[in-house]
Amino acid sequence: MIAFFDLKYNKFIQLSIYYSLFTVHYLLISIKMLMNQLNKILRFYFITDKDVPGVSPIQQVQNAIRAGATIIQYRNKSFSSRLFENVAAIRNICKCNAVPFIINDNILLAKAVSADGVHLGQDDEDPALAKRILGT
Repeated sequence: MIAFFDLKYNKFIQLSIYYSLFTVHYLLISIKMLMNQLNKILRFYFITDKDVPGVSPIQQVQNAIRAGATIIQYRNKSFSSRLFENVAAIRNICKCNAVPFIINDNILLAKAVSADGVHLGQDDEDPALAKRILGT
C-alpha cells in the first residue's frame, strides 16, 4: 500500500490530474473552435430552386457565392441524369470558391459529383446507408 506522504506517488497523482485537466481544457477549446467554424459555415446557407424563371441553378449559385453564401445545397426533386453536367459544374464552382456543396436527398448523385455531403429529410433515405455509400 502506498502512503499519501510518498512524494513519488503524490507527484504521479499531480501529473495525472494536470494532464486530465489539460485534456479536458483542450477538448473544450476544440469544441468551441468547431462551433465557431460551424457558425461561420452556416451563416448564409443557399438552396437552389429549379423553378426560378430565367435563372439557372448555375447562375443562382454564382450569384449566391458573389453575395457571400457560405454553403450551397442543390435541390431538385425531379432530377434526371441529363442534369448531371450542370450539377458537376455547380460542384466545381463551389470547390473553386471553397464553399461546401450539399446535394438534397440524392445519395448517389452526391457520390457521383463528390459533394461534401447530402441532406436527408425524415422521409428520405437511411442516414446509415448514406454514410456507407459516401464513406463518411
